[in-house]
Amino acid sequence: MLNCGQIKWISPDASHGFILLPDGQEAYFNAYDIIGGDISTVSLGEQVSFDLLRTHKGFEAFNIQAFAFA
Repeated sequence: MLNCGQIKWISPDASHGFILLPDGQEAYFNAYDIIGGDISTVSLGEQVSFDLLRTHKGFEAFNIQAFAFA
C-alpha cells in the first residue's frame, strides 16, 4: 500500500533518516530504501511516497520517492 509522509530527519552522514507519518508516528529508512539509492533526491520537510513495513523495531519505509508535481 502506498503511503505518504514528510522527511523529518536525515543523519549527518546521509545514511539513514526518519519520515513523519500522518498519524504522528515515525518510520525509519536507509539510503538504499530510496528509489535509485540517492538520498540527495529528498530533503528535510519534503513530502514523499513510500511503502511501509511494521517490524519488531517499529515502522520502516522503503521504495521511497519524492512527490513529482507537474
